[in-house]
Amino acid sequence: MSVVVLLLLTVTLPGRHGAVGVAAAWVVLCVLIVGAMTFATTTVRVRALRSEVARARSAVHLADGAVRDAERRLADATEVFWAKKRPQAA
Repeated sequence: MSVVVLLLLTVTLPGRHGAVGVAAAWVVLCVLIVGAMTFATTTVRVRALRSEVARARSAVHLADGAVRDAERRLADATEVFWAKKRPQAA
């Protein structure tokens, strides 16, 4: 695309103003390069953040499971404790 812009600018500006067309083409090319680099950097950052969010969600899911297991064990232990404390009907 930048080659097309370069050719259009150098062809449309006649005579000795060809250097202006080349300079304008370089400006356009530099803007495109900076934009592409910014997009690539942003894409990498977004991918890293998405990965971090996925790991955090996984950790939260595992923590929720651990809490449920601990609550279940506590309930079982409480039942066993009170079963031992109740008087046995003989």
